[in-house]
Amino acid sequence: MRHFGIITGLIFLFLLNVNGQQNAEDIFHFAGNLFINGNYKGAKAEIENGLKLFPGDSKLQALRDKIKEQEKKQQEQNQQNQDQNNEEKDKQNQKQEDNQQADNSDQEQNQQQPQPKDGEQEEQQQQQQQQQYVEGEISKEDAERILNALEEEEKDVLKKLELEKAKSKKVPTEKEW
Repeated sequence: MRHFGIITGLIFLFLLNVNGQQNAEDIFHFAGNLFINGNYKGAKAEIENGLKLFPGDSKLQALRDKIKEQEKKQQEQNQQNQDQNNEEKDKQNQKQEDNQQADNSDQEQNQQQPQPKDGEQEEQQQQQQQQQYVEGEISKEDAERILNALEEEEKDVLKKLELEKAKSKKVPTEKEW
C-alpha cells in the first residue's frame, strides 16, 4: 500500500510535466542551469518563452538582463581576442618581411663580393653563421659549455651537501653510567 501512494504521486508529477504545465520558477531554474553551464543561447530562448507565458515575472526579467549583459561581455572579449590575434599576425608578417629583406640584402652582398680562397671561404662561412644567430639563440658549442658548467656546479653543490650531512651526523656516545 505504501508503495502504491509513492508511485501514484510520481505518476501525478510526471503527468503535470508532460502536459507542459510549468510555473515561472521552473523555467527560471532550468534557464539558470543553462546559463551557469555556458549555454547562453539556450537560456535566452527559455527565458523568452517563459516571459511569453509569465510576462510580469521579475526573476525571469532579471535573468534575461543578466544573460544580455553576459553576451555583451563575451562579444567584447571576442573582439579583444580577435584584435590581439590580428596584431600578432601583423607582427609576424612584419618580421617575415624584415627577415626576407635581410636575406635578400645578404645575398646581394655575397654576389658583389669576390669569391675568396678556400681558407678565407671557411672563415667567411663561420662569420656568416655567427651573424645569423638571433638574440636569444646560442651556438652548439656554447650550449655544450654551459651544460658542462652547470653539471660541474651541480657536482660541487652535491659534494657540499654530503659534507654538511657528514658533519651534522651525531656520533653516538657511550653512556658512562
